[in-house]
Amino acid sequence: LLPILSASNGNDGNRSSWPLVVLFSGDPLRQNDSIAIQARARGMPAVEWDIANGNDQDLLRADVQRTAIEPIENGEVSGLHAAIPCQTISILAQRRRSVDEPRGLGTLDAATRAKVDAHNVLADFAILAAWKAYQQRVPWTIEMPAYRGKEGRYPAKPRVYWEERSAYINWL
Repeated sequence: LLPILSASNGNDGNRSSWPLVVLFSGDPLRQNDSIAIQARARGMPAVEWDIANGNDQDLLRADVQRTAIEPIENGEVSGLHAAIPCQTISILAQRRRSVDEPRGLGTLDAATRAKVDAHNVLADFAILAAWKAYQQRVPWTIEMPAYRGKEGRYPAKPRVYWEERSAYINWL
């Protein structure tokens, strides 16, 4: 987040008075540890979009997406941070994706498929928001769970390895 914090240090013309936009990083445990809460605690304006804050912030809805992305498209934000939901990307539970099927395995049951599809919508929106930020020269970051390796080719690993970077490229 250093690029975002440095962009909001007051040396950027008017941008430092605009908010940091934070997507999908609600504080589900209510421990006051979200990035938006921490940014505000340091005197930085921040707007958080997460269904954990209420249905009016459900970014699966197109109308909410339009509202959230408008200030980004207009360059009226100091930065963007998106923390894509990891429940269907992380392999810490059931594997739901692969390098060959980054949008979800073809063998998923209907309920799991619906959850994966919803998370695809959210990931697509985060990527679109980052693209809009980039176009406006707004600093941005996207936090994604670490890819742990392709089954059969690489065993599950505790961190991302450089040779496995193509998994992220396949998603984007």
